[in-house]
Amino acid sequence: MDALDLGRYLRDTRLAKERTLDDAVEALRIRRHILEAFEAGEFTSTGSSAVQVRGFLRNYAQWLGLDPNLIINYYEVAVHSAQTHPARGKRKTQTVELPAAPHSVTDTQPNLPIVTLPDNRPSPLVRFLQTFALIAVSLAALAIIVFVTIQVLNIEGDSGTVENIPSFIDLPPTATRTPRPTFTPFPTSTPELIAFSPYTGQGVLVNIQFTQRCWIRIKVDGIERFSGIALPDQTILEYQGNEIIEVSASNAEALRVVYNGVPQEVVFGGRGQLVDITFTPQRMDFTSGPGFEPTPIASPTPLPRSESIAPTLLAQLTPSATPGPSPTPSNTPTPSDTPTVTPTP
Repeated sequence: MDALDLGRYLRDTRLAKERTLDDAVEALRIRRHILEAFEAGEFTSTGSSAVQVRGFLRNYAQWLGLDPNLIINYYEVAVHSAQTHPARGKRKTQTVELPAAPHSVTDTQPNLPIVTLPDNRPSPLVRFLQTFALIAVSLAALAIIVFVTIQVLNIEGDSGTVENIPSFIDLPPTATRTPRPTFTPFPTSTPELIAFSPYTGQGVLVNIQFTQRCWIRIKVDGIERFSGIALPDQTILEYQGNEIIEVSASNAEALRVVYNGVPQEVVFGGRGQLVDITFTPQRMDFTSGPGFEPTPIASPTPLPRSESIAPTLLAQLTPSATPGPSPTPSNTPTPSDTPTVTPTP
């Protein structure tokens, strides 16, 4: 066996055990380039002495599960073969393409020992303990589930107990009327206009700020510069043109315009109303189209309460007095004045 065969044998053994060179470096504290040299069959180019090489090989063989003495013997034979047949000087040779070897020929020497993988199956005792632990954990989990289910059912049973229904005598004498809730719209605060670029007196300068969601399209000197959705208090548009700026918006109430450096107090329209505005260096014109009013939020209708139903039922079930015939009137004599006796002189 030469050095290349020994290196290939070490590498094949490591790969058969599914181990990496990093695992060997961490376990044996041997530098990676030394192990790579061993597997490449270069035992004399590691920069270590022969004694160190033998020690490294012995440790590496033990880590791979091989016989260290056998590996050392292979190493001695490989070194002796290299010394007996030294490499000759380089000379020019003609490369001859050799035919491919048949499938029955392999790179591994047939006389190398067979690498046997250790039996990693657990013992019967370990398998029994694992099965017992699995069963115990399953029973514990099942017991916890049953306990939690019983507790939940008990809580639901206690909460679902029907209380005694009070009699009509315990009902309040009068029903209190609860007023229907009214819709109160949130106040809309008018945002302050921020400082824009100053107007230089040439062309036309338009700054637009939005208080509501709005679709808008802006053309500057006939060229479309913006088209899309503007968000309230987030989108601020500023454009300067030479002759004309055209603005089309779907929500006239959302626009806050500064025209040539002057804030405009003009109300362009209501919410959801289309508006087209034309800005020139001399004037500002706008036309408003149809729009829509926001749909009011419907207030929920309150459900009838037991306090308001009970007095009504009580009044219906209580019998009322039926008026009877009035007594027949009789003539009552009117008392006359008592006469007085006047003596005669």
